Amino acid sequence: MIRALAALALAQGGWLAVAGLAAAGHFTFAKAVGLIATFLLVLLAPRPRAAAILAVGAGLLGPFADLVLVRAGFLEPAGQVVPFLMPTWWWSLWSMFSAALPATFGWLRGRVWLAALLGAAGAPLAYAAGAGMGAVALHAEPWKSLVAIGALWAGLVPLLVWFAERLGAFGAPRPARP
Repeated sequence: MIRALAALALAQGGWLAVAGLAAAGHFTFAKAVGLIATFLLVLLAPRPRAAAILAVGAGLLGPFADLVLVRAGFLEPAGQVVPFLMPTWWWSLWSMFSAALPATFGWLRGRVWLAALLGAAGAPLAYAAGAGMGAVALHAEPWKSLVAIGALWAGLVPLLVWFAERLGAFGAPRPARP
């Protein structure tokens, strides 16, 4: 339980630091903080090697999901200089989130609808907070961006949980329900 709370605090603090630094234009520092937090979150995971694989995989592939939102005009991250690539600090957010998954969201294993609900509700809140900080700009009608973000993440969180489970990143299997 303490490991999960420490990972949750580190992930939230890391997110705030990365988004705040990016909003202030300190993109290199934002990326560095994100990568350091990712490393520490991997160490806190029940199975660090599997968490590292998850963090690298999601860190490399996840930003392309957000790029769909960028190309559709729903959001624009601070510091994006290449139209077909997300900024590097954004990639570190993906690595950090996925590295935190095994230690903080093990209870989502096998609960696809709950994972989808968490993604649909939690992601728009995070993006709205990032927009409030200036790390990302939303569509002229923000509710459209938030609905698109929620829809995308309703599929991404269950996919990440499934991938983490297949890697064995959560550690011991979840006990069967009676």
